[in-house]
Amino acid sequence: MANYTIYRRVKKSEYPKYHAKKIVAHTDEELALLYSHANDEERFLMDFFLGSMARDAEAHRCRYRDLTGTTLTLYGKQNKTRTVEISPRLAAAISERRKHSKHEFLFVNREGNPNTHLLRDIQDLAERAGATFHTELHKLRKTGASRRYAAGMLLTTLMYELGHESLATTQIYLADVKPDDTKKAVADADFIPKLKIVRTGTDGD
Repeated sequence: MANYTIYRRVKKSEYPKYHAKKIVAHTDEELALLYSHANDEERFLMDFFLGSMARDAEAHRCRYRDLTGTTLTLYGKQNKTRTVEISPRLAAAISERRKHSKHEFLFVNREGNPNTHLLRDIQDLAERAGATFHTELHKLRKTGASRRYAAGMLLTTLMYELGHESLATTQIYLADVKPDDTKKAVADADFIPKLKIVRTGTDGD
């Protein structure tokens, strides 16, 4: 006897529900841990994502010539572009890096091609630092945006700098940020870890 498989049409109410991935910004303590174990290349990588709020693919495509003063042009999918105002400190770091590079892209692999493994690089750093929290490039992007919003930057400005197509998307993206945390925030989204002071001897020394 032949075996028959019976298929039934799945009702729309039975479709699997999509749950948007929620990204939470790094705390200052988490950033400090990562920075304390980072080498120069990893430190620049973190500075770049915090300061530019770039997406992964945009960072791969970023070239030195895309920086004019403190204005960075990012190239996304379907040839979409946007500009982001970065801090003078990050702009200076990019300019200094350019002096010692023979390549047009900011992030390159050993062959001189765009480095498409930046996520792996940041996760290797997190593992070496013994981080118990989740780390990814998008989380650095969210952290940079959160710090700017907490410092008082307008949502409309952030919408354009993040590359969102609607203000509603930006509102949802930053819904967990408290704008009244301005005392802790840095206006340009820079993060400079505080040096730990180690005391030795007695207070009288």
